[in-house]
Amino acid sequence: MEKKVVNKTTFIQKVEGKFSLSVSWNCRKDNFHIQISRSGLSWYILAHRKKDDVYWNSLWTKMCWNSLEDAMEFASKFNYNKITQTNEHDNV
Repeated sequence: MEKKVVNKTTFIQKVEGKFSLSVSWNCRKDNFHIQISRSGLSWYILAHRKKDDVYWNSLWTKMCWNSLEDAMEFASKFNYNKITQTNEHDNV
């Protein structure tokens, strides 16, 4: 198990699958479980808060990162309220 720390947020690598391996990086931030996964050549973020079953997926807003480090930087500063307010204004 590999770990990386970005802005005091600890990310833990998770490898799944027997035949086709998938690698993700996971952390917790503001009561959200955040998972960074790869799609093609880009990285995207999934966030889930269990207590009220709130989800956020960066692909919904066409956000993705070319490097894992950039995705981790974003995730380490994840603020659901700020993200959703910004997206609401974009849709007006």
